Amino acid sequence: MGFLDDVKARAKAVGGRVVFAEGDDPRIVEAARRLVSDRVCHVSVVCPHAARGPEHRELAALGVEVLDPATDSRREALAEH
Repeated sequence: MGFLDDVKARAKAVGGRVVFAEGDDPRIVEAARRLVSDRVCHVSVVCPHAARGPEHRELAALGVEVLDPATDSRREALAEH
């Protein structure tokens, strides 16, 4: 089973949401794009604002939530987990 197949199976098992922590990695960007385009699940990617490029605007237009770890309002709550 490949990475994307594994992510698809896990997303379905946990209720249809995936969060990728390394949103500046081109492989993560492509995985997020494919998951949303194939309507597999909701996707969030964590990527600092300074590391974002046009591909992140494209992801956002597709419905991917692009989060900045320095400014996201959920930062404190997530750090506790």
